[in-house]
Amino acid sequence: TSFCAPGYGAISNGNGTWTVVEAKDVALVRNNETIEQFASLQAAIDKAQTGDVIVLLKDITLTEADLVTVNGSSHKVLVKVDGKDITLNMQNHKITVNHQNEYTNNGNLIVAVICVEDGAGLTVTGEGTIDVTTHSVNPNIAYMFWKRGTTGHLTIENGTFRMNDTFDSMVYTNGDEIVTVKGGTFTLDAVGTDENGSPWIFNCQGTGGKNVIVTGGTYNADINRQHWSDEVFVPETHYTANNGDGTYTIKEGAEAYVNTGMLTGPYYYRKNIGYATFEEAVKAAVDFKDSPVGLNQDVTLEETVIINGNGDEMELVIDLNEHTITGTATAKPTAFRIQNNANVIVKNGNINTENYNFILGSSDATTAGNLTIESGNYKGASSVVSVTNGLLTIN
Repeated sequence: TSFCAPGYGAISNGNGTWTVVEAKDVALVRNNETIEQFASLQAAIDKAQTGDVIVLLKDITLTEADLVTVNGSSHKVLVKVDGKDITLNMQNHKITVNHQNEYTNNGNLIVAVICVEDGAGLTVTGEGTIDVTTHSVNPNIAYMFWKRGTTGHLTIENGTFRMNDTFDSMVYTNGDEIVTVKGGTFTLDAVGTDENGSPWIFNCQGTGGKNVIVTGGTYNADINRQHWSDEVFVPETHYTANNGDGTYTIKEGAEAYVNTGMLTGPYYYRKNIGYATFEEAVKAAVDFKDSPVGLNQDVTLEETVIINGNGDEMELVIDLNEHTITGTATAKPTAFRIQNNANVIVKNGNINTENYNFILGSSDATTAGNLTIESGNYKGASSVVSVTNGLLTIN
């Protein structure tokens, strides 16, 4: 589109070709046969049928004049998708909402910027931006995205999404696993500043048992450990990268995961948290003192993994999940040293190193390490287990 003349845009036909159109209106509907432009985003959505693509042609600002009513309720939203499954291609354009009226509990709340009704579907793509500014003390907008009901879907593929504050959350759903976030940058300026960690980036109806699926994206909060942590599902094959600037990115490729216990609201909850490396996962599990570690893939070690019980009789289960741990040909490390009263159980996989697989006890033999091998295949060039101080049990 950067090569188009002012007032024109290039629309992908989905087959490697593009059509140049004059951007007379706000949005267009493209299906396999026709392209039709509309004066408002809502008009384009209303005309679209399942499978159609809505293309945003220019930056727009939504105001109270755009409010529509959701089905079976008096709630007002700025954009509504109902009775169809469509794609919104924002084509690098921006939707701005600036609604700084104070919430007064008299029905003036704008419930959502974009609402996807029960049974309907919406995919958001095109690297666009949605920027929402609301009252900074008593926000008058509840959600940026609201997926109503228990069927249909909301899928966010990419984009930049920002709210200064919100009455509740950026993305809210009444259903379970019908919202999927694959990418994008989400910034909620006021995240976690109120009671119970609110406002949240993600929230689900109820107090647990429902969740949003997140496989990518960057957030100004660790969404995998938010206050209601069970309402966000990040697959154990993905991990959270701390970017060091207050943001966190969900990435694919976790070598291992830890079954981590944490508070979710007032409840205790366990979930599998992925880590970029097996070493990071083991360290986290040792810190948690009782969390099982599972492998997602084969792992090559550069150096020995130290499992240190820190004087506690900590038990750590390592489930290799039929994967293999090896050492590099140059470093040739021992895979594990277990010491300081750590108790380790290993099962279901393979360890093959050019040194020991395991050493039990510290190098000066002042502390013990205990190992139980439940199952698997083990091969060490020196030996499988060297017991300096501790107990080896083979079941």
